[in-house]
Amino acid sequence: MNIATNIYNSLRGLMRRLGNQRLKSKLFLVYLLVTILPILSLVVFSYQLVRDQLIRQAEVNVNSTIDQININVLNRLDTYSQISTLIYLDNLLRNYLLHTYGPDDLFYLDAYDYINQTLYKMMAMYPNLTSISIYTDNRTIRSDGLFIRYTEDLPDDMKRKIMAAEGKITSFVTTSEDGADTITLARALNYLSLNYPYGILLIEFSERELYSLIVKESNNKSIFIADEQGAIITSGRQDRQFRHLSELETAGNKVMAKKLPNGWQTVVLLSYDELLREARTASAKMLIASLACVAAAVVLIYVTSRFMTKRIEILFQAIRKVERGSFDLGSQSMGEDEIGQLWFALNKMAYRMKELIQDVYTKEAARNEAEMTSLQAQISPHFLYNTLASISSLALRYHNPLVHQMADDLARFYRISP
Repeated sequence: MNIATNIYNSLRGLMRRLGNQRLKSKLFLVYLLVTILPILSLVVFSYQLVRDQLIRQAEVNVNSTIDQININVLNRLDTYSQISTLIYLDNLLRNYLLHTYGPDDLFYLDAYDYINQTLYKMMAMYPNLTSISIYTDNRTIRSDGLFIRYTEDLPDDMKRKIMAAEGKITSFVTTSEDGADTITLARALNYLSLNYPYGILLIEFSERELYSLIVKESNNKSIFIADEQGAIITSGRQDRQFRHLSELETAGNKVMAKKLPNGWQTVVLLSYDELLREARTASAKMLIASLACVAAAVVLIYVTSRFMTKRIEILFQAIRKVERGSFDLGSQSMGEDEIGQLWFALNKMAYRMKELIQDVYTKEAARNEAEMTSLQAQISPHFLYNTLASISSLALRYHNPLVHQMADDLARFYRISP
């Protein structure tokens, strides 16, 4: 309640102070608010509009980018899947792997020759492959450490996962001693023998191959390819410091993700700072233009308010002049609008007041003169009679009858004269 009262009192005080300001200041303030508020509203609205439009456009572009990356990744994986399918369906290779070789059996030379030619040919056709290996439980066939290896060399977790896939391709990401990541596509070779696999096929290629598919799309955004557990397989970032999606800092970023059919997912972190940089740049330019418009508007408002109040100030000074009793207001033109009509009425009123005052003054002066004349007419005979009476009295006192007679005769003459 006290806060509301304080706000109300503050507003009343502000309105009172504004009400006591000069008309020019009020007009300037009103025009300024009327000009600035729409401009600021336009800037804010334009920024929000550009921002929303950029976000929508960026989301559309990122969705297209993710779709294209997923297509490229699937195409690359399909290529290697076709290699595994060729090996998976190779009956001759199956026979060589299932054959039991004796100590002096030279048949294994034919097996090595076929296996080496087949796998070398595939390696030559796809130079991005780092290795193709077949792991077998057949201890009668010698391991060359390159194409033929023993199943016992595989980690147990990998082996269980491969066997659980029942001939389908599974993927693994391993890190070598030099820190380079390798992607392994594995499948159990159980063709025509679904319950008893005769080997495990591993096709390996470098993570850099997938990196090359996303690095060109990583401008202003971070792109990650992760497996079904969220472990990051490759990233378009240079630092490569994240190993899991849970480690990513998503605050201030737009996270968009899509899954691939094999369970992998492509994740894009779109930075709002980068995304809105163009919006801020456009808004900054618009703000500069708006400030220039505001500055020009301020000048124009000042000139306009001064022009509109100048004649009012002249009219006010003329009224104060009439108030002081000066009725000569001059003959300058003030236009024909309301202010001009007020000026004309004030001039006419001042002229009429001047005439009335002059007329009253003239009549008052004539009246005073007439009264003076009347008083003089009344005072002159009495003064003369008193003077003649004094002369007659002095003549009798000093025994001069001639003067006494002359004064009495003169007095008698003025009494009988009209």
